[in-house]
Amino acid sequence: MPMFNIIIVLALIAAPIMWASKAKGYGMFSAMLNLFCCIVAGGIAFALWEPLLYAFVLNKDQGALRDIGSTACLLIPYIVSLFVLRMIVDTFVKANLKFSDAANFVGGMVFGLAAGVITTGITAVAFSNLRLPDEILGYQALTDEEAGNFVYKNTLWVPVDVMTVRFYETLSLGGFATENALALHMPSAHIQAALNRAVVRSEDDRRVGYTHIAPDAAKVVGRYEVDASLDALRTDTMSLNSPQQILDINGEPITGDSTLHGFLVEFLPNAMEGSGQWVVGPGQVRLLCRNADNTQAKSFNAIAIVAESDTKGILARYPANSRNLLIGSVGAGKSAAFAFEYIVPKIWTPTELIIRGTRFPLSGELASPKLVFDSVVKRDSAILTRDLFEELGVKVGGVTIGNIDESLAISIPFDNRQMPAGLTYTSQIPYGFNIPVTDARSAFLLDEENKIINGDGEFTNELLTNRETARSLRVNNISTPGDVRVVQISLARTSQTTEFGQAMNNIPDKDKPPYLIASDGRAFPCVGYVYTDGITTNIRFKPDDLIDSYQRDVPQLSVSKREESLTLIFLVNSDSKLTGLSIGNVKAASFPREVTPQ
Repeated sequence: MPMFNIIIVLALIAAPIMWASKAKGYGMFSAMLNLFCCIVAGGIAFALWEPLLYAFVLNKDQGALRDIGSTACLLIPYIVSLFVLRMIVDTFVKANLKFSDAANFVGGMVFGLAAGVITTGITAVAFSNLRLPDEILGYQALTDEEAGNFVYKNTLWVPVDVMTVRFYETLSLGGFATENALALHMPSAHIQAALNRAVVRSEDDRRVGYTHIAPDAAKVVGRYEVDASLDALRTDTMSLNSPQQILDINGEPITGDSTLHGFLVEFLPNAMEGSGQWVVGPGQVRLLCRNADNTQAKSFNAIAIVAESDTKGILARYPANSRNLLIGSVGAGKSAAFAFEYIVPKIWTPTELIIRGTRFPLSGELASPKLVFDSVVKRDSAILTRDLFEELGVKVGGVTIGNIDESLAISIPFDNRQMPAGLTYTSQIPYGFNIPVTDARSAFLLDEENKIINGDGEFTNELLTNRETARSLRVNNISTPGDVRVVQISLARTSQTTEFGQAMNNIPDKDKPPYLIASDGRAFPCVGYVYTDGITTNIRFKPDDLIDSYQRDVPQLSVSKREESLTLIFLVNSDSKLTGLSIGNVKAASFPREVTPQ
């Protein structure tokens, strides 16, 4: 049932009826004054919306507050401003003007309805910014069924959000004009709210991705362009579905002389989703453009995303030509880079990127492209060779170790699983430990299945081995994104050094990070460990904060303790072929043959 539409209609019916009544304080003159207060309060709310959002939500580590911050920063100023303005008006205008009953009824209805449109319109825009699924109470504004293009197809029965935003956009270029006019700074604010919600979600919509990020959670690293005909821009040499159908937000095809603008964006740890990945879609990073005389602005959605396709560092281009396109990061690291491409008619000039509701100006070095391609073939070649990212300043493929020193490597025998003894592909916490959910939440970020996403904590072994807690209330698994597997390397068990432990002890310089080495030279960094001395246990799993030094960042085993156990944790791609373990570029352990995840 379209409950959202019904609520809007009921509010629009109630407002004019209330102001057209014969009760004291109502009628045409009072309704007119109320409309004036609503108009001014709305202008104040739109003017304060973004400054308040940055000052009190996005620039601070507010956790769950960012889920409601955008809504609160628009709705609260409107309510407070309207209350204060009404108090001022009621104080200085104590008497009502006398009109006939017919005039009061008609005037009250007209002015009351106009005020109702503004109030419900601002409320609709505000609530659209909540961290909710695409559909709100039976209403879904956007669809990406048009060949993967986001199209604003379903307006409200009474489009109060559209009318309100258009009204204030007009005022922002006229009577309410400022240097940051709404029409130029945030065009079609009602549509942007719906695009912010086009994020990753669980199958049952219990958990959706973040709709907003902090200004320091991402950075625009570089910019490139492809200058070719529109038909050429709609193709690539890697897609079987070329040419791509490109529609704007209103469902109209892009026409005329155009340019493909590409922007390389690096997402940092505090932009990571609750799933432990960085996940992006074509509607989350929008390009804001203005016309030549700076009187109009328009936003464009990405027509393709360029990202790593696996942890070997291979880049791929993903056209936005299918529904629910969301691209996730791979492997572990402190950041993830994605390039977003836009086809824009040449009458428009890019001015800003809106990344998850946060504004990133395209000024300074970003005002013009660093790379310019005269054909999509050359752009595609730069993607395949990884030059596109690396020439813009982002190394692709994480860590690659060259000139590996194998002179000290110890060969690790295979066990009865035909795996190196001490190496296990499992996401379970080792040693059979289980953490009660209540204790785990104080140390870790958990997903909806109570799996560890990120964090570290210290627990008593008595707590971890207590089996009285119900299984559903225990945490004993690590959450892994996409095609990534957890690899655990045992270095010691109850003070008995394993073959891997002996190999690590054999390396003189331990002040380097530990890596699992793949056959293609890719090195997978250590993302955590589990260490116990028999009394207490430290569990660390931080894909965004890698182990930089085996000697300093990993607990060192002591000869005096008899119950010590230590396991290192790595994240690797499921199709990787592992050949050994190293400290820095010195291989400590090698495998008799390549090992792939099971």
